[in-house]
Amino acid sequence: MSTEHHGLAGTIGRSRWDTVAVERTVLLVARTWTSAIRLLDVRDLFRGDFRLRFLFTVDEGSRSGAGVTRLLRDAGVDWITPWSEIAGGVGYDLAVCASEQIDLDAITSTTVVLPHGVGFHKNVPDGDGPATRVAGLPPAAALRTGRVRLLLSHPEQQDQLVAVNPDITGQAVVTGDPTFDRLRASVPLRDDYRRALDAGQRAVIMLSSTWGRASLFGQHRDLAGRLHGELPADEYRVCLALHPNIWARHGRATVRTWLADCLDAGLHLLPPEGGWQATLLAADLLVGDHGSITLLGAALGTPILLAAAGDLGDHGDGKGEVVAGTPVADLLRVAPRLDTTGSFGSLRGQVDQTIAGHDRNRFQAITTRVFAHVGEATDRLRDLLYRELGLTPPSAAPMLRRLAEPGSEHHPALAFDVYAHYAAPATVTLTRYPRPVHDPTGPIRPSHGGQRHLTVDAQCVDLGLLEIASVLTHHSPLPYASARDWSVEALRHYPGARVAAAATGHGCVAALRDGRRVTVTSTRGDGASGDPTTVLGMVLGSTIYCCLLAGHLHDGPVTIHVGAHMIPVELTVH
Repeated sequence: MSTEHHGLAGTIGRSRWDTVAVERTVLLVARTWTSAIRLLDVRDLFRGDFRLRFLFTVDEGSRSGAGVTRLLRDAGVDWITPWSEIAGGVGYDLAVCASEQIDLDAITSTTVVLPHGVGFHKNVPDGDGPATRVAGLPPAAALRTGRVRLLLSHPEQQDQLVAVNPDITGQAVVTGDPTFDRLRASVPLRDDYRRALDAGQRAVIMLSSTWGRASLFGQHRDLAGRLHGELPADEYRVCLALHPNIWARHGRATVRTWLADCLDAGLHLLPPEGGWQATLLAADLLVGDHGSITLLGAALGTPILLAAAGDLGDHGDGKGEVVAGTPVADLLRVAPRLDTTGSFGSLRGQVDQTIAGHDRNRFQAITTRVFAHVGEATDRLRDLLYRELGLTPPSAAPMLRRLAEPGSEHHPALAFDVYAHYAAPATVTLTRYPRPVHDPTGPIRPSHGGQRHLTVDAQCVDLGLLEIASVLTHHSPLPYASARDWSVEALRHYPGARVAAAATGHGCVAALRDGRRVTVTSTRGDGASGDPTTVLGMVLGSTIYCCLLAGHLHDGPVTIHVGAHMIPVELTVH
């Protein structure tokens, strides 16, 4: 391929095939999912500048690099230059990457190395042997070339790295953290992000796991399921963010198979491409580990519980996974721990206590050692890039892009263990736990008691649950006559059920095993969680069953309490 087409410095823009005569070429080098995602964000710093052209390439040497090319193509990068051509002499004026592990010897220009996390707080394997290295620090040989510019978020990091390798002197630049600036600027959008998660008045519990055996997911891979099984579905929303390396190493199909029960229980599974930023802003509690998201949450004032903390190196050799003396190490020593053994209370009790007792400034002394130039990081990063290109930056300030909505994989739970309590006058309280992960024989019980029954929707993928359900529902609204016919047929097909209720749009029609029929009309269809029609149909079916067991199934108003919602309905018994 001709160098004229790619644009060697000095010949850029001279090809008669070019429509725009550009002045500089920027090489963007991806290696892992995390690094590719960071590079895609960098494009905003150059928007509208016709002096520049961009080449994307992938250094395919990472064990966590599967799918990077597809990720770039999905983001609209249709021209990806093979790495062999980069090493073979393709022209460019500046290289930008977000991984210190790319083959920097093959890069002929200055390389700006963006951080792919926050700080330099992890010791990671250096190959397949026992050796480790500080994640984020380029190799000594690359530093000695003088062609590396390593970006830092705080001056303290420079002191830390110089102690590890003095060759970093003069090649580290403190710009602050653009990701943190975007998060801070997006705090006023918290309610928008909560709506995107359909949180309503529920507490959003975000689980965040870095990669590795000592991570949250490595230590407690069942935690998302346990939380769904112990936190009432109408009072809490559980979201899970897994490090992109987990997805890349194990594959999407494997991860989704592992979490299939949790997804059926209503888990919001965030994609590896992003969504964690908006979810962090929406969260009422972050359950994390030694990953960067925990540090960002602490800096934002989010309540934190640690489910894992990596290896702090307390055994005396200083070779723990978490680098001693870093802000992350200090945070891990003082942040409250989540007890998963039950020795110090239920998961729900710990969640509620942490949220209620949190001081948002609790970790400020630690997090101020992480982020310098707050509010200026994006400008400083753009200035650095243009300085290395030998160009004057555009006069307009760089755009601070709105964080994308979570975009999680989610579908509402369609099978619930319901604890129903009837109280005069005509008040029903429902506490619901998704059956795929709830243990009905376990110790979890609502504080007000109530009789338990199983409510299952006709669209539930587990046919075995339909066979043992006490209440069957049809969540898709049907015309009145069709709803009536479906409820009768449902009882015929599933003799174990005592109530079958089909949604009608404004309520439901239900058939009872004793031959009676009940029409329920909601006077305020706000639902309780998930899609209002879906939830309302299941809630109304459970309400009928509760009234039936209590001996109070008759015409008249009933008030339903579910989560933070109060739903007034009118019952007519035929």
